[in-house]
Amino acid sequence: MVKKKIKQGWIASREILLKETLVDVYEHTWSFIDAFAGIGIIAFFQSKLLSNYENVFLIGSFGASSVLIYGALQSPLSKPRNLISGHVISAFIRVVICNFEPHFYH
Repeated sequence: MVKKKIKQGWIASREILLKETLVDVYEHTWSFIDAFAGIGIIAFFQSKLLSNYENVFLIGSFGASSVLIYGALQSPLSKPRNLISGHVISAFIRVVICNFEPHFYH
């Protein structure tokens, strides 16, 4: 009896794991193309508008955001409200730190 329940639980968990990890090639291809284009456009504009020192910091945050936007479509963290508010809060903290500690920016 106990062995049968364990076996049924194992089979059910294998089926759930298989369904959750199926790779949809079409979706992954479009995710790659969109992420590549999005990061490429941001990199192009920041290389034209910002100094080399500032380029390093900007692409990291947008790289992480593009993973959320294009790679984890169903994640609650990839919703526009969370992404925009996260960038606004982090930018606000950076501005406050630079205003109170001017030598921190150099």
